[in-house]
Amino acid sequence: MKSKHHFSRQKKIHSPKPEKSSQKKLVGSLKLHRDGYGFVLPDNPDEPDVFIPPRFINGGLPDDKVEVDVWATPGDLRREGRILRVVERGRKRWIGTLEQKGRVFFVVNHDYSTDIVMVVSGKNLKSSLVGKRVLVEIDDAGAFSNPMTGQVVEVLGAPLEKNTEIASILAKHAIEREFPSAVEHESKLLSDSLDEHEVLKRIDLRKIPLITIDGETARDFDDAVYATKKGKNYLLYVCIADVAHYVRLGKPLNAEAFKRGTSVYFSDFCVPMLPEKLSNHLCSLRPNEDRLVLCCEIEFGPDATPLHVRLYEAVMNSWHRATYTEVQKALDSHFHQTRFQPKIIESIKAMKEVADLLIKLRKDRGAIEFDLPEAKVIYDEAGQMMAISKTERFFAHLLIEELMIAANVAVATYFAQNHIPQIYRVHEEPDAFKLEEFEKFVKGLSIKKHVDRLRHPKDFAHFLASIHAHPMFDVVSQVLLRSMKQASYSPKNKGHFGLALRNYAHFTSPIRRYPDLLVHRQLKTLLHSSKEGVVSYSPKHVSKPEIKRHGAAKLLSVEDLEGMAAQSSRREREAMEAEREMFDLYRVWFMEKYVDNVFEGKVRRIVKFGLFVELIPHFVEGLLHVRDMSDDFYIYDEKHIRFVGRKRRKSFGVGDKVRVFIKETSVADRMVYLGMEKRHTSSV
Repeated sequence: MKSKHHFSRQKKIHSPKPEKSSQKKLVGSLKLHRDGYGFVLPDNPDEPDVFIPPRFINGGLPDDKVEVDVWATPGDLRREGRILRVVERGRKRWIGTLEQKGRVFFVVNHDYSTDIVMVVSGKNLKSSLVGKRVLVEIDDAGAFSNPMTGQVVEVLGAPLEKNTEIASILAKHAIEREFPSAVEHESKLLSDSLDEHEVLKRIDLRKIPLITIDGETARDFDDAVYATKKGKNYLLYVCIADVAHYVRLGKPLNAEAFKRGTSVYFSDFCVPMLPEKLSNHLCSLRPNEDRLVLCCEIEFGPDATPLHVRLYEAVMNSWHRATYTEVQKALDSHFHQTRFQPKIIESIKAMKEVADLLIKLRKDRGAIEFDLPEAKVIYDEAGQMMAISKTERFFAHLLIEELMIAANVAVATYFAQNHIPQIYRVHEEPDAFKLEEFEKFVKGLSIKKHVDRLRHPKDFAHFLASIHAHPMFDVVSQVLLRSMKQASYSPKNKGHFGLALRNYAHFTSPIRRYPDLLVHRQLKTLLHSSKEGVVSYSPKHVSKPEIKRHGAAKLLSVEDLEGMAAQSSRREREAMEAEREMFDLYRVWFMEKYVDNVFEGKVRRIVKFGLFVELIPHFVEGLLHVRDMSDDFYIYDEKHIRFVGRKRRKSFGVGDKVRVFIKETSVADRMVYLGMEKRHTSSV
């Protein structure tokens, strides 16, 4: 049960001193769970996360920069700590419900175990708005007051209404659908036609049958591909929209792209990083239209080992807008069922051969392949939700994925070899504590594999391959994925653990990711500083670039890139959380019509308070709380990760089937609550 309103503030520490010996103090960002505990992510990326029990939160709020006292227990790999002080408030804006007491208006946020209260003011505040969901901007002077003080800057609407809930998620994660007027103005001034002088400066690829391959509903086509045989070797062209040509440092377009960090994709709409004129027009590689691109041209040996790489600015014209479905049908029918031109068919055949070889190399080096299903909301012609199902994934998806990875590696390798500042996509090895927890989970499922020997990427790859046919594969893969560190951006090249790569950067999606735009800027600076406007190198041999003095000064420094990388990582996390929360909301709305209906289900996850059950045929999870397992008194067996009935000894573990009914759907909790089947006859 939640306590009464908590006036969050920085205050003296009255928490009991922990019995464990203190090791050190550090500063980091607080990630607060709705149940009251949190984790501090240290500013020093080489430091592991610190778990903060609820009693040691001490006034900290989500995303606050805090100083913590850290300790460890001998034999326990997880570090714990307590917050000593709040260094800086992390959030300037909060969502909550407007309330009134006398003449005082205040806003209450119910997202966490303890309510967060803010005293607010505003020109248009009135009693008729009480109960509405509002957006509050905290005053600089009121961030540490008791309670916090701020201004109501937007009334979002009545709680539980569709538009209000969607607007709340967007506002919570600082996702803005509208662009500032200065950004719209700058984009409108951009010419719809290419500058002929700029075209003449570039390598002309318009006669090469480059094509785009994307989903049916895609509109921002930022990559085009072509491949051909060259004797026993292969030649691959990966052309990426030259967004940096239009989005310049110091301009409103760039400032807004940096602020947003990424495009955010929801099931029925997208919030783009760039205005539509850029994302869907000038920078989108639409068929039969000339476009400016950066090209990564790679020559592979017969086994797909990269032999030579050329990077340059080019102009291209897409020969065809292909879809994954279209390409897959052509591959499955051996090109008997296709309307592709002969030159495009030959290119797709060569791309498939290259992709097959790259997949083999990926497996040989030990890259971790989770291959987990993703959820997709299906709509009818009227825009109503019809179903939630698993997304179909074809070999065509894998083909493009491999070619994009090859281009990303080629660009990253050049910068790494020559020690030129760049922003890398890094994925560090998992924490020892989380690995230990994963080992306990697998052993609790009685999967007899050498899970205690997981250290290197190849170990994880072999483990997943060994259980691929196991009925628990999806569940184990999901838990393992959660045990991994989240990939992020950094000017420090720490490698990519999951892909088992030494050098990796994001180069292929500058329309929707700001880090890719940064990678392009650094590359374009080198190209403009080189004698021929081309960077050419062999991955096996370090080739020092010839850079003119005036060009070298324009390169962003490691110090410049550090702040940009941190912002990009933050915005990526916000986008992922918003997408997840929005899907949970849509899932609840979809299941409302099925309240009281019975479903077959499969236990996907087990927590101490109940079972998360996937409902068949829908790709939707609901919570069967232990108190609603009504046919017995169930006790959680932590060692074997099961719930066991005290009387009947019936038990439920991950992967077990269970018949449940929809007890309730909660928009506020973003949750579908289940009950164990009894006396309910309606079934789906």
